[in-house]
Amino acid sequence: MAASPQHSNSSRDRLGELFLDTLSGARSFFRLLKKKVLRRSDGHESHEGSALQTATLEEHVGLAGVAMPALPSTGKKGFYGRVALLAGVVILAIFASFLGLSQLANMRDQQSLRSDFRYTLANGTAPVSGLAQNQKLLTPGTPVALIQIPKLGVNAVVLEGTTSDVTVHGPGHRRDTVLPGQVGVSVIYGRQFSYGATFNGIGNLNEGDTITAVTGQGKSE
Repeated sequence: MAASPQHSNSSRDRLGELFLDTLSGARSFFRLLKKKVLRRSDGHESHEGSALQTATLEEHVGLAGVAMPALPSTGKKGFYGRVALLAGVVILAIFASFLGLSQLANMRDQQSLRSDFRYTLANGTAPVSGLAQNQKLLTPGTPVALIQIPKLGVNAVVLEGTTSDVTVHGPGHRRDTVLPGQVGVSVIYGRQFSYGATFNGIGNLNEGDTITAVTGQGKSE
């Protein structure tokens, strides 16, 4: 059966009205949703900003932890601690090397000085005072005596003078005192820790311990 034109027109009109009503309702719904979202956003704006900052900070900390997993929480202290430890090891190594080299240098110097002093003793030219044969003061570093201290294991050539340039080679005799073995008080300076450490155990000496001195005048105890 064919529909009449009037019936078709009325159907189209009802469909058009239904569509317009649906569109209007949809617009109303979205406007209401937009208002609610805006109100919620205004009410929680500061809270959301704080949360964003917190999340950013947590992300930063997490990335730092991943980048440097081996470092403790006290990273700077741990780093400076390792630097101090390394510096201490280097200083100890240098100190030990210095002591070893200074001992070797002193042994070499003493061997040469002992040979020179024995030569002067054999030729009768060894000093017997603070003056040389030309009646001038002895040159600093001139061998003047050979001292032996059995208790300390000392067997060293004594040199004229007490400056550091002299005592690196061996014990030094103070100019204003008599030579070792002569009547009076003889003052001798010696290193305690480096360059032979001749007098390292000087504190172990007691009254009556034997000290032997050999000079141009002979041997005395």
